[in-house]
Amino acid sequence: MEELKTETVVVNGTNKVQFSNPKPTIQLTAHQTKSIQLEDQPDVIKTVKQRWAEIKEEASDTRKVTHINPYASYFPEFYKKEIRNALSMFVMWTIILFIGLGGIAVAIYFILQDSGVLVNGKVTGVSPYISLLLAPVLVLIVSLWIVYLNKYYCFRGEAKTINFKDEKTLSINVVKLYKRLKTGHINVNWMSLTSYAVFLLVILINFIVAKAMYPNYGFGRINLNGVQDQDMSVYVAFISVFWASVGVLLGTIIMQASLLVGNYIRVARIENFYNFMIVPQEEIDLIKKQKNRRDLVIFLCSIALIGLIGYLIYRLVKRNRAAKIVVS
Repeated sequence: MEELKTETVVVNGTNKVQFSNPKPTIQLTAHQTKSIQLEDQPDVIKTVKQRWAEIKEEASDTRKVTHINPYASYFPEFYKKEIRNALSMFVMWTIILFIGLGGIAVAIYFILQDSGVLVNGKVTGVSPYISLLLAPVLVLIVSLWIVYLNKYYCFRGEAKTINFKDEKTLSINVVKLYKRLKTGHINVNWMSLTSYAVFLLVILINFIVAKAMYPNYGFGRINLNGVQDQDMSVYVAFISVFWASVGVLLGTIIMQASLLVGNYIRVARIENFYNFMIVPQEEIDLIKKQKNRRDLVIFLCSIALIGLIGYLIYRLVKRNRAAKIVVS
């Protein structure tokens, strides 16, 4: 700080001390400088006061107000597409949920209608407890619906506050999404491999059982000429299982290709925006190892389960056929 200098002067016969520095230097803080600038701009002060009054009015308003992010215009293109994708997946699984609930309700209705029928003193029809087999399907559909509902609301909530204006903000949901997409091909490939193995086994078991039950029929043909009337329903069931399995295999090929291409495009959009690794490669490698172990266990369990079911069906058919031969 500059040192002040004084001097003594005589005024009307009296000695007085005065400063020799005409204008002492005074340093202002940033807050003081801003206050002076605001005082020189009454319009700014008016705007600030008005905005403060609006904020207090909004805070005291108990009605539901739709929040609009003032930085929504700065959203990158990939973020807008991910929000739309989350919404579309949620809508799709909502439709699947209603269709699944309707189908399960119809199945339970027919099961209950055909259960416990008394004929000639004996109870015929299926057991009503067989409807419990539909519980895993219902749990799966509801669980997936909840998962996609959560993803949609996470993106929707984040989109109300996130700001991409000043810098390339790391969104929490985008980081989670990036991890899933970078390792998503593992789940897709294992799921597809499981589908291929399971339905090829179904086709093989279908052939073996059909051949054991109807060795004189050419299995797999569309022309049903020569099939006896009493065997028609079962024979049609075998053909339906075969062609349904073929359809699932073809659908799996299309689904695998579309998911892999879609994952690659979505990852490329994110990486092109940030231009840096938003998740360390070590963490990605660790997630890949965990998913490979988990999916391998699911694959082996699925193959073992289908093989066991096929073996039991084959033994049952073989035993019933042997019993018919002995009786005849």
